[in-house]
Amino acid sequence: MKIPDYQKVNEMFFKKIKVSKPRHQRDVGKVLSLIKAFALLNVWFRKAEDGVVYANERDIEEAFKLWNAIYESQEYNLPPYIFDLLKEVIIPAYTEKGS
Repeated sequence: MKIPDYQKVNEMFFKKIKVSKPRHQRDVGKVLSLIKAFALLNVWFRKAEDGVVYANERDIEEAFKLWNAIYESQEYNLPPYIFDLLKEVIIPAYTEKGS
Protein backbone atom coordinates (compact mmCIF):
# COMPACT_ATOMS: atom_id res chain seq x y z
CA MET A 1 0.00 0.00 0.00
CA LYS A 2 1.21 3.46 -0.85
CA ILE A 3 -0.31 6.81 -0.04
CA PRO A 4 1.19 9.19 -2.61
CA ASP A 5 -0.40 12.39 -1.26
CA TYR A 6 1.07 12.26 2.26
CA GLN A 7 1.25 16.07 2.41
CA LYS A 8 -2.54 16.25 2.28
CA VAL A 9 -2.81 13.65 5.06
CA ASN A 10 -0.39 15.65 7.19
CA GLU A 11 -2.23 18.90 6.52
CA MET A 12 -5.69 17.46 7.25
CA PHE A 13 -4.58 15.68 10.42
CA PHE A 14 -2.83 18.66 12.00
CA LYS A 15 -5.58 21.11 11.02
CA LYS A 16 -7.47 20.38 14.26
CA ILE A 17 -4.50 19.80 16.55
CA LYS A 18 -3.20 22.85 18.38
CA VAL A 19 -0.59 21.12 20.56
CA SER A 20 0.86 17.74 19.69
CA LYS A 21 0.59 14.99 22.28
CA PRO A 22 2.21 11.55 22.31
CA ARG A 23 -1.19 9.98 21.63
CA HIS A 24 -1.31 11.70 18.23
CA GLN A 25 1.40 9.31 17.01
CA ARG A 26 -1.08 6.47 17.54
CA ASP A 27 -3.90 8.49 16.03
CA VAL A 28 -1.95 9.14 12.82
CA GLY A 29 -1.44 5.40 12.53
CA LYS A 30 -5.18 4.87 12.88
CA VAL A 31 -5.92 7.43 10.16
CA LEU A 32 -3.38 5.82 7.83
CA SER A 33 -4.97 2.44 8.49
CA LEU A 34 -8.38 3.87 7.57
CA ILE A 35 -6.98 5.27 4.31
CA LYS A 36 -5.47 1.90 3.46
CA ALA A 37 -8.71 0.13 4.33
CA PHE A 38 -10.68 2.36 1.96
CA ALA A 39 -8.12 1.76 -0.77
CA LEU A 40 -8.33 -2.00 -0.24
CA LEU A 41 -12.12 -1.93 -0.28
CA ASN A 42 -11.88 -0.29 -3.70
CA VAL A 43 -8.81 -2.19 -4.90
CA TRP A 44 -10.32 -2.96 -8.32
CA PHE A 45 -10.69 0.75 -9.02
CA ARG A 46 -7.27 1.86 -7.76
CA LYS A 47 -3.94 2.16 -9.50
CA ALA A 48 -1.78 -0.90 -8.89
CA GLU A 49 1.76 -1.58 -10.07
CA ASP A 50 3.90 -4.62 -9.23
CA GLY A 51 1.55 -5.68 -6.44
CA VAL A 52 1.46 -2.22 -4.84
CA VAL A 53 -1.94 -0.56 -4.49
CA TYR A 54 -2.02 3.24 -4.44
CA ALA A 55 -4.56 5.11 -2.35
CA ASN A 56 -6.09 8.13 -4.02
CA GLU A 57 -7.51 11.44 -2.82
CA ARG A 58 -10.99 10.03 -2.33
CA ASP A 59 -9.66 7.35 0.05
CA ILE A 60 -8.04 10.10 2.10
CA GLU A 61 -11.20 12.19 2.19
CA GLU A 62 -13.41 9.25 3.17
CA ALA A 63 -11.00 8.21 5.93
CA PHE A 64 -11.02 11.73 7.35
CA LYS A 65 -14.84 11.85 7.25
CA LEU A 66 -14.84 8.78 9.45
CA TRP A 67 -12.00 10.06 11.64
CA ASN A 68 -13.68 13.45 12.17
CA ALA A 69 -16.78 11.66 13.47
CA ILE A 70 -14.76 10.10 16.32
CA TYR A 71 -11.94 12.62 16.70
CA GLU A 72 -13.33 14.54 19.66
CA SER A 73 -14.08 11.43 21.69
CA GLN A 74 -10.58 10.14 20.95
CA GLU A 75 -9.10 13.34 22.36
CA TYR A 76 -10.82 12.63 25.68
CA ASN A 77 -9.96 8.93 25.48
CA LEU A 78 -13.64 7.91 25.55
CA PRO A 79 -15.64 5.62 23.29
CA PRO A 80 -17.83 7.64 20.90
CA TYR A 81 -21.12 6.41 22.41
CA ILE A 82 -20.04 7.46 25.93
CA PHE A 83 -18.95 10.86 24.63
CA ASP A 84 -22.34 11.30 22.90
CA LEU A 85 -24.08 10.40 26.16
CA LEU A 86 -22.01 13.02 27.94
CA LYS A 87 -22.80 15.72 25.35
CA GLU A 88 -26.49 14.92 24.87
CA VAL A 89 -27.64 13.88 28.35
CA ILE A 90 -25.23 14.62 31.18
CA ILE A 91 -24.05 18.13 30.24
CA PRO A 92 -27.57 19.45 29.46
CA ALA A 93 -28.89 17.97 32.72
CA TYR A 94 -26.00 19.52 34.64
CA THR A 95 -26.47 22.98 33.09
CA GLU A 96 -30.24 22.83 33.65
CA LYS A 97 -29.83 21.91 37.30
CA GLY A 98 -26.97 24.38 37.84
CA SER A 99 -28.92 27.36 36.52
